[in-house]
Amino acid sequence: MESDISAQRYPEISITDTHVKVGGALLKRSIYNSDCFVQESKPHIYQSSNCAMEALAYCVQLDWPCLMVGSSSSGKSTLVKVLSESCNVRLEEVSLTSSTDVTELIGCFEQVDCTETSKHILRLLEKCHKGACQVLHGHSKFAKICRLYRTLEQKTLDASSVTEKTLPLAVSAELVNLLKDCAREDYCFSDLCGDDLTTVHDLIAIIQNYGDKATGGSHFRWVDGILVKAMERGDWLHLENANFCSASVLDRLNPIMEQGGELILAECSVSSDDQKHPHQAHRVVTRHPNFRLFLSMNPTSGEVSRAMRNRCIEISLIPHKGPDASLRQDSADN
Repeated sequence: MESDISAQRYPEISITDTHVKVGGALLKRSIYNSDCFVQESKPHIYQSSNCAMEALAYCVQLDWPCLMVGSSSSGKSTLVKVLSESCNVRLEEVSLTSSTDVTELIGCFEQVDCTETSKHILRLLEKCHKGACQVLHGHSKFAKICRLYRTLEQKTLDASSVTEKTLPLAVSAELVNLLKDCAREDYCFSDLCGDDLTTVHDLIAIIQNYGDKATGGSHFRWVDGILVKAMERGDWLHLENANFCSASVLDRLNPIMEQGGELILAECSVSSDDQKHPHQAHRVVTRHPNFRLFLSMNPTSGEVSRAMRNRCIEISLIPHKGPDASLRQDSADN
């Protein structure tokens, strides 16, 4: 009897092709995501951490902001990483400090660097080509996509030295338009590369607008921060050491922690002819349904504001000192 009770103390973790089950929490698993490490079996974590993992999974399932509280090396970051890998979701991590500014999260205006933009275009096109090889191998336009990408590779043999003058914009634009057509026809490819294709399209427009202009003047454009990017792409965002950061910076997160919350960027105005935000003075960023926010803190280093704490589900990670603390759960544990 005693052994049966001991065996059922910790929630079970199981992973299938489509779902991740942690105790009573059931999460959908992203099938296509070329950026993520795919967890094929049970994660290698301390069995005593399964209870905290279940609480974290419930926060993801119910779309509740989560605040993990624990000492250093208590497993706060590891739990979020393991759960994101198990769900095959892109996780962005930011370590906050006392000098962290709000622009690091929401973005700011930066000077246009056409050379770096050209390199970024090549990196994104390479990623989209890999995604096409993954899900469009039977598509009627797949052969043309491969031919265009090979042409692009031949003209940019040294990607590290490419500039706005050596980047074949015509080939790049044709490839992007072809990939966007496929994204409209194939839901899986759209879910995998749709955001990256939009980004490439915008970057090509930037080079076309600024690349041929005289270099006598400086040109600036708004660059989204990691919070805005995660919100629009549907990534998971983990803000470490939340109690180190100024309360005025974290207060910008309060609106997105509400149900149906939005982030208003007064720093980034929107022109009246913008089709996404017509007749708005400020840009409004809406949350992607898959976006999740995690915060973590060490209570010995300070506290977070009461407003932030009231909006989060708090998970306390207390070190387990039982006899099974050194046992790891792996695929052989049944």
